[in-house]
Amino acid sequence: MLNALIPDSHNGCGMDFDHPILLVKLQERWIVDVGFGDACRLPLRLDERGEQMGVGVGYRISTDEDGRWRFWERLENGEWEFYYAFTLRPCLLSDFGEACRYYETNPRSSFTQKRICSRATPDGHLSLTEGRLIRVRDGRKEETPLAGEAGFALALREHFDIALDETIPNQE
Repeated sequence: MLNALIPDSHNGCGMDFDHPILLVKLQERWIVDVGFGDACRLPLRLDERGEQMGVGVGYRISTDEDGRWRFWERLENGEWEFYYAFTLRPCLLSDFGEACRYYETNPRSSFTQKRICSRATPDGHLSLTEGRLIRVRDGRKEETPLAGEAGFALALREHFDIALDETIPNQE
């Protein structure tokens, strides 16, 4: 397991042990990351510098002047977006405990400020968040506004097979 550093709003990287990725060594070295939003769900060759295809989206891996590895995604407009940096220093799952506690409990964490539900689909990814359903198909993003709390509950049921208990207080 490796430690990925997610970029922050200041164009630097966020806290250490923010996001785990896997290094798999077969005849070649591969990076496996299935848990970062709608990022790549297919293994990528670590030592391949050209574009590698995921589910309808291109990705690439590079290194920077500090020796860190960088993971990129090709946007619809052809530009490359930096997703995260990582090193090849092994780490343990327990190393991620502090960051996990932050995301679960800190009032400044985006995960405590809004609701989000996401899942992979055969051709991309679905995300449900406050006020909108985001569908990515073959690398193209489509957003659908939701009609208040009822729209959120309906989208949760239709796209994620989750029915909210009527006794849950309104989150708006």
